[in-house]
Amino acid sequence: MKILVVICTRKRPVLLGELLASCARIEGDLNEKVDFLIIENGPETPSKLVVEQFSDKLNITYAHEPKVGLVWARNLAVSFIASHEYEWIGSFDDDQLVDPNWLNEVLAILAEHDDAEIITGRIIPKYPGESRSILKFNMPNPSLKSRIVNRALVVNSLIRSHNFRPGDSTRSFDMRLNLIGGEDVLFIQHIRARGGKIRSAPRAIVHEVMVPERSTNRFAMHRSFTLGQQTGAILMAFYGPIKGRLLRLLTAPKTLLRSIAFAFFGLFVVVVYEKMGLWMFGKAFRLFFGFCGQVSTIFTRPYKEYERVVGS
Repeated sequence: MKILVVICTRKRPVLLGELLASCARIEGDLNEKVDFLIIENGPETPSKLVVEQFSDKLNITYAHEPKVGLVWARNLAVSFIASHEYEWIGSFDDDQLVDPNWLNEVLAILAEHDDAEIITGRIIPKYPGESRSILKFNMPNPSLKSRIVNRALVVNSLIRSHNFRPGDSTRSFDMRLNLIGGEDVLFIQHIRARGGKIRSAPRAIVHEVMVPERSTNRFAMHRSFTLGQQTGAILMAFYGPIKGRLLRLLTAPKTLLRSIAFAFFGLFVVVVYEKMGLWMFGKAFRLFFGFCGQVSTIFTRPYKEYERVVGS
């Protein structure tokens, strides 16, 4: 069995170097099991030299997609997959660090369970010590048992390679979301619509590096707002303009009610279990501004979030 890990990057050579260094520290039969494909997006190529520095440590291939947009980069990867023989396709973001035991954990899940199209790990934000972001509180004591779940991202997931096919709108990434974001969520929705199961790998962990510019409540508000906008765009892309608009109108009030519920119960929980209560307040914060983002798409177009790069 061979795994291809795709990493799309743009204007982040320092963070990419840290990610690749963490990949080189992955334990197990790394070079026998895993190949890496680095796709640099945009007209500039500051990361090419960084990739070359790891050519003797990783089975690594560099590609350049000059047209700006994450969908352009991801679909270049889809074309690469079609011309090579891989059983599973993984992905990391260029602002992440991979746990050394990541490979052993995903291989253990694959050995025990053969019932899923997607194996999805955990993404844990890594905030600087001085951060005051309300989102820095993680859920305490998460379940470490593998189970069938309803949600996943392309990032830190392994996806069976037959789910990728150039020119197929349900097996490649939707160009309508090129600069908006959410194309990975839509891709996963298409797999689920075909009956594909998602299985969790809770011990397969990557850490998202929250640089100082992303460690503020202001950024947390912006990020939650744009994720809400993406939700509306995804519904429109998946269900079409009429049903998508109706579902968008139904989804927004549900998001608001969930935000109120988390905030209300968080008031009581924080007294007896501070970490859980603070996580619930963060969840309420995220849901409220996500609701605002969903409502905004009724009146205006979503932000082109991918044009905005934070980090170096």
